[in-house]
Amino acid sequence: MRIAIQSTVVVALAIMFSSSAFAGTWEITNQIQGGFIFMLEVPDETHAFGFGSIPDPADPQNDKFTGFKMNPNGTWGEFMPPASGDMLVPMNMQCTAPDNCLMLATDINTQTMAMKTPLMLSKDGGNKWTTFTDPFFKRPSAPSNFNAFGTKLVWFYGTDTIVLISKNGGGDAKSWFVPTIGDVKFMSIQGGFILNDNVGFLMNQSMTESEDKKTRTVNPVGALMKTSDLQVADPKDMTWEILFQDQTVYARKLHFVNENVGYMITDDGTNYGLSRTTDGGRNWTPIVFPQVGELAPIQWVNDIAVFDEDNLFVVAGIPNGEEDSFGVIFRISDGVTPVPVLPDPTEHQMTMQVIRCVTPYYCLAAGEEATVLRFTDEPPVVVEEDSDIAIVSDGADRDAFAGDDQGGQIEDVEEGIDLKGWTPPKKDSGCSTGNGPGTGPAGLALLILGCALCLAWRRRQA
Repeated sequence: MRIAIQSTVVVALAIMFSSSAFAGTWEITNQIQGGFIFMLEVPDETHAFGFGSIPDPADPQNDKFTGFKMNPNGTWGEFMPPASGDMLVPMNMQCTAPDNCLMLATDINTQTMAMKTPLMLSKDGGNKWTTFTDPFFKRPSAPSNFNAFGTKLVWFYGTDTIVLISKNGGGDAKSWFVPTIGDVKFMSIQGGFILNDNVGFLMNQSMTESEDKKTRTVNPVGALMKTSDLQVADPKDMTWEILFQDQTVYARKLHFVNENVGYMITDDGTNYGLSRTTDGGRNWTPIVFPQVGELAPIQWVNDIAVFDEDNLFVVAGIPNGEEDSFGVIFRISDGVTPVPVLPDPTEHQMTMQVIRCVTPYYCLAAGEEATVLRFTDEPPVVVEEDSDIAIVSDGADRDAFAGDDQGGQIEDVEEGIDLKGWTPPKKDSGCSTGNGPGTGPAGLALLILGCALCLAWRRRQA
């Protein structure tokens, strides 16, 4: 029988990288036996929230879906945004700024099995959430995924073979389109990315439709498409370019740094790989991961955090028997060569599912056993030659949003319920930027601080 750990267990794990090209510290800030975190957002260094499960205290053999939120002191507590039902299951989250976080969720009443799909907005790093009162979509089927850019542009897909687009922050997503090139309608969208105000990418498992719209043919192949017309008045007038098609994989995640360089986590039904393009998405080169010690090869690339054309973190999984897995975190600094920075799965056995970074010097990764790893590093010292450079505040307003520029009407703010006396910070810090990896001395040093769990960990396959 699994026993839920009632209090957050903090185990500090400090690791110096084995190469002089990397430096930094990874430490465990949260861990719950039998827990799991599959979704995470980190608006800034003082805010973080995620979703997953923990063993149900009433029935430890079953899981209870729950939210996780980082407290001001760096510990983690349980929380759940306001919902009309008794279960809220987020399908996707994205923070485009510390004061602009969107969440698409399924709101379920388990007694009546009634379901809604609200779009929720947080203007204060995830402490408080608002819900658009009117449905932001006007289709029979609700969307299951979205991408956002800035505070205005959002598109939703995974719904009834069409794509919904909003230009006012998601409050109104009644404009819809089907990417069409020639006589082919590209439906069944699986992944997407918005690069800027004008440029976006979508990837599908292709579907064609007859002229009388009575016959549809779904082909188990994929096409990657690009548009530079996101600002046209009618999204149905957008022009699309096929970057590639007739692929046996589809994108689990797309991330373009610019119109030339991008990364894609691919799914072929068995393995999750990572590929890179330098010609705008027309050709992709698989990134080859080194074998770690005597362990099996990498089988699952679960998530990436991309900083620029060449620098990114990768969280990956290695099979460990039929049911379990090991986790390794890699860093790439030249665009093509993964170097393990948490390379010893015998010491770190949990597979991370997601990683989010505020800068290249502050990241959080989360996954099995509800583990949250925090990466910190010192950015390089920059000597400013011009002493007349002014420091200007970004003036971000963290109050509850109630204006019209996001579109739609919004209900009154309700605050999620946290564990152990959560109090929001009086002032939030802004989101800073960085451009490169940290550097440090060669050598590998391992220091375990704190106490270790005296319970057996049950690991799950990624």
